[in-house]
Amino acid sequence: MALSRTSVFKTGLFIILFGGLLPVPARGYYDYETDRTHLELGGSLRTVAIRTHNYSAPLLFGYDNHSDGQTQTTLRLTADGEYDFISGNLHLVGSQQHTSGPQITGDTSGAVRYRSASGRNILSRDQDTLASLGIDRLNLKFAFSDFDLTVGRQAINFSKPWFWNPLDIFLAFDPAAIDRDYKPGVDAVRLDIPIGFAGSLGIVAAPGRELVLRQRRQTTTVRAEKFRDSRWYGSALLARYATNFHDWDLAVQFGKVYGGMQLGFGFAGEIKGVGLRGEAALLEARNRRTLFFEAPLAPITTADITEDHLSLVVGADYRFDNSLYLNLEYLYNGAAEPDNYAAGLARQLLG
Repeated sequence: MALSRTSVFKTGLFIILFGGLLPVPARGYYDYETDRTHLELGGSLRTVAIRTHNYSAPLLFGYDNHSDGQTQTTLRLTADGEYDFISGNLHLVGSQQHTSGPQITGDTSGAVRYRSASGRNILSRDQDTLASLGIDRLNLKFAFSDFDLTVGRQAINFSKPWFWNPLDIFLAFDPAAIDRDYKPGVDAVRLDIPIGFAGSLGIVAAPGRELVLRQRRQTTTVRAEKFRDSRWYGSALLARYATNFHDWDLAVQFGKVYGGMQLGFGFAGEIKGVGLRGEAALLEARNRRTLFFEAPLAPITTADITEDHLSLVVGADYRFDNSLYLNLEYLYNGAAEPDNYAAGLARQLLG
């Protein structure tokens, strides 16, 4: 099929814009250090713009809506300090988002898993724009001789794969996320105990709130129940053991997570220059709830918010001598609902 001159021009313009105008954040740092004290103050400003071509899915995009645009501008101010055996973080973030699409994708501002309080104030909001100011990290870490104890809003990453992360229950990145150099924190108490030369045991207690969908005529948003009413359902108490065996990273974790009990296993290693990794997580759902889901432009249907399921990811990557890097991952999503689109959409909105 031959391309028209207009199509060739548009394709070339897209390549130029994508290759030449990739978002490069503006940053500033101040560093102070003595024998026992270290303080680093920083700031960054970043803007990301995305344009999407929509496939035919009225439930998601509405009728006759062929494309959408979205921009996000983020200002982040950080303070990281250390004194003797105590260290801490304070990260403030201001964000303004604008989208031309319908608000079916959900507004999760102030409603985040494993946060006992939102820590985020909405400055302004309408159908297309959302501006907010909040706290992404606020914690103290105590480094004792036999263990480390971290208390407060902290970033926790339990995963090795790139696109999908069954074991990373604490605000894992969206598979389509472009900006992955910073991860927001959750409210938690974390205990890390070294075992042997390469092993470690981590225990995380993260209080949270149950998330629910609030539906209006043209929007579906996410809100959180009061902390005192749903603190156990929305909380996590998880133990994780990780070690290295013959240059392979191995991990197993078990405990209470949002909505049920989880048992998971992960590995990462290399064979002849090919990086291999995988994760599997089995969820036994507790307190199943059925939602009467009325999506925009769609009839009322029902959706089970949680169910027993298995999530599995396997991946491989390779870097060539000319610096070309290839990364491939396969996901089996046991929580998917190919025959009930509303159920799948509801589960996605709730994380």
